[in-house]
Amino acid sequence: MPGVAGTSDDWRLSTQADYHQPVPVIREAETHGGPSSAAGRPQWSYSFNSYPLGQPAQAGAIASREDEAWFQRGRARVIEGRERLNRGLIRLGFGVLPSPANFVFARHPARQGAALAAALRQRAVIVRHFPAPRISDYLRITVGTDGQIDRLLSALTDILGGAPASA
Repeated sequence: MPGVAGTSDDWRLSTQADYHQPVPVIREAETHGGPSSAAGRPQWSYSFNSYPLGQPAQAGAIASREDEAWFQRGRARVIEGRERLNRGLIRLGFGVLPSPANFVFARHPARQGAALAAALRQRAVIVRHFPAPRISDYLRITVGTDGQIDRLLSALTDILGGAPASA
């Protein structure tokens, strides 16, 4: 399994290296254990995993790992979307940190992160903002569909009062 960092008889521990895999599959990889571990699994899994998966979701996640073509198509969509999102943000004046993940971390040099996040929320566009001092001006923006990326860039263009940022 890609991303497996260590293996024991009961647990497989996943790294966070495979961010191109859809979220349920990452969650499955983080918590999926062998049959002898079933009794201890819920306590271990729910103790730190905010996205626990039921058996139907686990079965779907495992099946998706077995469909390499599906995985590669999804991975390519995330990469293309991230590159398109980066281009649009840069055109709007954002600095975007390098990311191999399904999200980007970006900041605008003339706007506070909290103010941008609030203005986007008023337009029903949700991004994550963290108030920690070193990252308070950054937004964590998940790569979405082309339509969602267009909506985000359009909302940011409106907020910033600039020219459209087609990607």
